[in-house]
Amino acid sequence: MYPIEIEVVSLGQAEHRYHSEFPIRDFHDILLKEHAAVSSHANVTLRHGFGYAERRESTFIFLRDTLLPEVPSLARNHFSVRNDHSADLMENDTYLEFFGDHVRVRVRADSLGSFTQPDEMSSVAFDIVFVCGPLVFISTHRPSAERAELITADLQGCSMGAGCNYNPHRLWTEEQLMTAKQRRRAPPHGLITALAFEPAHDWRAILGFPCYA
Repeated sequence: MYPIEIEVVSLGQAEHRYHSEFPIRDFHDILLKEHAAVSSHANVTLRHGFGYAERRESTFIFLRDTLLPEVPSLARNHFSVRNDHSADLMENDTYLEFFGDHVRVRVRADSLGSFTQPDEMSSVAFDIVFVCGPLVFISTHRPSAERAELITADLQGCSMGAGCNYNPHRLWTEEQLMTAKQRRRAPPHGLITALAFEPAHDWRAILGFPCYA
């Protein structure tokens, strides 16, 4: 494994940090009205004082306020990569799964960027940002090049049999699919699947967000 750097900031500080590229407070207030968890991916500019900035792949996970006690453990633990079928077996998706003390939170991996690719400094760094209540936990992952390759291999291996590459009719009989269609499968206790939200190019206008200075 590799070390994970944890930084905890207020929602207001996070707003300033990510500036206009990702209005974090508005996402938190609007997207969590009907869902326990929402995820979104962005390549954002981090500003470090005057005249210094860097772009970094970041996955934002917005969690309902009641989950705040779980966030420290979610932020400090490594994630796993896995596939899982829908209850009716018609879909098979790849997820990143994060482990808390009492819950697991997973986000779909098919919309993530190439966050395990080395930058111009030949190093790998990506952020998993947990937004919950008044706090934002920023987990900076810095895997070695070898570990990053393994993560990429896991993602590629899983995706080969998931998403648009998955054909249920090749794996299951029509009888099995019909039985699964009629089945109602409750999610395992403690498992939370985040709704994947990928903003369109004009997301400010679509969602009515203000344009910040």
